[in-house]
Amino acid sequence: MTPYTPNTPGIYKMPAADYHKAPGVGKHSLDFVAKSPLDYALYKQYGMEPTEAMEQSTLCHTATLEPDLFESAYHLKPSVYPDAKGGMSKWSGNANFCKDWVAAHADKPVVTQTELAKIRNAAKCVREHPVAGAFFDGEEQIEMSMFARCPETGMMRKGRADLMNLDGDGAPWILDTKFVVDATERAFKRQFQDLRYYVQHAYYVDLMELLRGVVPRFLFVAVEKEPMHEKSEIHRVCCYELHPVCVELGRRHYMRDLRTFAECCESGVWPSNTDEIKPLELDKWLMQEGAL
Repeated sequence: MTPYTPNTPGIYKMPAADYHKAPGVGKHSLDFVAKSPLDYALYKQYGMEPTEAMEQSTLCHTATLEPDLFESAYHLKPSVYPDAKGGMSKWSGNANFCKDWVAAHADKPVVTQTELAKIRNAAKCVREHPVAGAFFDGEEQIEMSMFARCPETGMMRKGRADLMNLDGDGAPWILDTKFVVDATERAFKRQFQDLRYYVQHAYYVDLMELLRGVVPRFLFVAVEKEPMHEKSEIHRVCCYELHPVCVELGRRHYMRDLRTFAECCESGVWPSNTDEIKPLELDKWLMQEGAL
C-alpha cells in the first residue's frame, strides 16, 4: 500500500496518532465549528482530555477491530496491594501504594478484571453478529485513513473508517462501531442526533466518492458496553443504516461547517456566535401540547 504523504489525496493504512496529526479537517473538528468557530479554536489550542467512558469505548473499539493490538492497549488494575503490615489488602484508591501505582501507569487506560471481561465479550458479540460479523471475513480493511480535497472550499478533508469491505454482491460498505449505554433504536437515535452521526455518514461516503468514484453504503453498529443481563455475557448489537433524506441533511450541515471553517482560516477570526440575541423555541411536540 502507498505510504502516506501529507496533503496528498488517498486512502492510507497508518497509526491513529499519525492520522490525528495529519493535515486535514475531520468530522470531529466540524462538530466544534458547528457550536462556534471559537469552540474549535479553543479545542485546537488546549486539546481535550479523554474521559473514562471515552477510554473504555476506545478499548472496545480496539478489541473489536484490532485484537492483535488490544493486549498492549491497557493496564490491568490489581485486586489487592501490599499493606503496611506485610500482608495483602483489597485495592483502595486512598492507599499510597495504589496512588503510586496508578500514577506510574498513567500512559494507558487502567481496567479491572470485570471491565476487561465485558470489553472482550462486547467485541466477541460484534464479530459473531449475523450482520456485522459477516464483514469480518478476512478481506476487510481496518482503520483506513481517507484524505481528499474539497472541490468547493479547497480544504483538505479527512476521515478514518473503522472497517471497509465488500458485501456478497461486491458492493462497497463502510462500517462504524459505536459503543454505547443503550443501543436500542429510540435511545441510539437521540445520541445519533446529538453527536451528529448523520454528518459523519455523509462526510465519509462523500470522501470515498471523491477518492474512488463510488458511493459506499454505511452501516452503524451500535454495541452496548454492559451485558444485557448481569449474569450474561451477551451484549446487545444493533445495526442501523440511515435514511437517504437524513444523509442529505448531514451533507448540507457539513458543507455549511466546512465553508465556515474555510472563511475563518482565511480571515483569522474565530467568532463565538454569542454576541447577539437569538430566538428560542421549544421542541415541536411541546409546542403542539401548548397549543392545545
